[in-house]
Amino acid sequence: MASRKQKAWTDKTLYGLKPENGTYEQGFIGMRGLHVRVFPNGKKAVRFQYIDDGKRYRMVLGHFPAMTASELRARYLQARADRSQGINLVEEIERKRAESDAQRIQDEHRQQLEDNRLDFNVLADLYMNQYAKSNKKSWKEDERILNRDILPVFGTRKVDDVKRAEFTTFLSKIAVDAPVMANRVLACIRAMLNWGVNAGYVEVQYSLIFLP
Repeated sequence: MASRKQKAWTDKTLYGLKPENGTYEQGFIGMRGLHVRVFPNGKKAVRFQYIDDGKRYRMVLGHFPAMTASELRARYLQARADRSQGINLVEEIERKRAESDAQRIQDEHRQQLEDNRLDFNVLADLYMNQYAKSNKKSWKEDERILNRDILPVFGTRKVDDVKRAEFTTFLSKIAVDAPVMANRVLACIRAMLNWGVNAGYVEVQYSLIFLP
């Protein structure tokens, strides 16, 4: 990307950055690492670039004119201050996002447990992490079967909403071309539901309906 002469950081300057046929970047006087990426559709993303442990990172501070030049400059100065403390900004954002996702999933699990309305995704997660991985040498096979065969079909369904006839049809389809695999899938379903009953996550009467 061709280098451009740096400009002063003002709202007027940012408004004056016109779209071109290709994407280009504009740097600014006295604002090391900051540039505006201007897209052909007119969008302007303000990004901060830095190097950490020999690797180049880029993070979006915001967009203009959704944010003013003053607001974006404040974000830039905060990013520079954080970098001066040795914080890897991009990795910190990714870490916080991962923690947020994990907390959201945990909250969803907790709510389903409180409502006694687990779906198969949650039951499978509980089964694998609370039992299979620490008690079964074949836990990886269970994990493969769950992720490949069972959860794509039943994952978002509530456990007590799925009727035995649906499982019978599901297993029959597998058995047409792979009878041995159908038996393995059934064994995995049985193991997970029986564990769910013993752990108190699945009602006893429901398990008895499903598992001969």
